[in-house]
Amino acid sequence: MKRYFLVAVLIGAALLFISCSSTEAIDLVDQLRVEQDQKMDALSSQIGENEKMIADLETELSQLERGVSDLETALVGLQKEFEFTYNTLNEFVSYAGYESSEDFLTLGRDIVNVNAKIKEFNARIDSIQELMRSFLEE
Repeated sequence: MKRYFLVAVLIGAALLFISCSSTEAIDLVDQLRVEQDQKMDALSSQIGENEKMIADLETELSQLERGVSDLETALVGLQKEFEFTYNTLNEFVSYAGYESSEDFLTLGRDIVNVNAKIKEFNARIDSIQELMRSFLEE
């Protein structure tokens, strides 16, 4: 009986020591659980923000894709208009006796160059006249 009593006291003492030390471990585990829960809440919040940003980016991407599609459509229309205008211009140029619009454009560039040279010539004449006036005044 003494043995059973002694074993019971020892088991009780062991359980008392275990319960004292286990409350510290439970407190530590609870503290770690609270910290992990806070971290999980922060991560969940960040995930929600990131999902919202992704949704916004997808919306912007779809708008950009629609814009690109509209620009491509407009480009095709402009190409058709350019071809029509170019062909019409070539037709009008051929009525004037030129073989292509390039010949006509070359004539236009030549006229512009001649006008520029005339302006340079007039500027030289003006400077010569100014020099002659200053020479005669002296």
